[in-house]
Amino acid sequence: MSNTLTAVLVASLQLTHLATESLGRFSGRTSRSVRGGVLAMARRGRGEARTTGQSARILVTVAGHPVDEETLRLACRMARELKQSNVTPWLYAVHVIEVTRALPLSAPVHQQVEQGEQILDTAERIAAEYGLEIQTEMVQARDTGPAIVGEADDWHADMIVMGLPYKRRFGEFNLGKTTPYVLKNAPCRVVLFRERLDA
Repeated sequence: MSNTLTAVLVASLQLTHLATESLGRFSGRTSRSVRGGVLAMARRGRGEARTTGQSARILVTVAGHPVDEETLRLACRMARELKQSNVTPWLYAVHVIEVTRALPLSAPVHQQVEQGEQILDTAERIAAEYGLEIQTEMVQARDTGPAIVGEADDWHADMIVMGLPYKRRFGEFNLGKTTPYVLKNAPCRVVLFRERLDA
């Protein structure tokens, strides 16, 4: 990803919405009740997220695909550029666990939770490499698309950054169901980062 393109995305964020309200508190681990069919399993924040100046909120989706690392690094570069422009960046990584309709939405899915923790730990490690803090959350939901849109809406995200694996269906490139849903329903800008063909 070139510095020029990163700068363009950052400029887009700055022009779209520079929030002035406080983000509130995100300290320790908390739980959230079922709301709109989505159950947030764990929010892991570092300290208090407060600001009285200009800020921009970037939500990054992480699913455990190889493209996640590049996607996170793109979001971190954008956040660092914002910081250098005296805009406070807030990063929020979300991992969604899809629960089949054969199970209750709150059913324990220990293996998927353990994998999700590893994915979110990687997000924290990458953000730390850029000297940035990141809030992370794991969500249990029936479908990933509505969960992402719901989190973006609740968190008042200015931009969603999504990694897109290159998938084929019947020999043709296929977006799947999550990406079209987010593009259609997200309340903010959406950046798609598709992996290379040789990935």
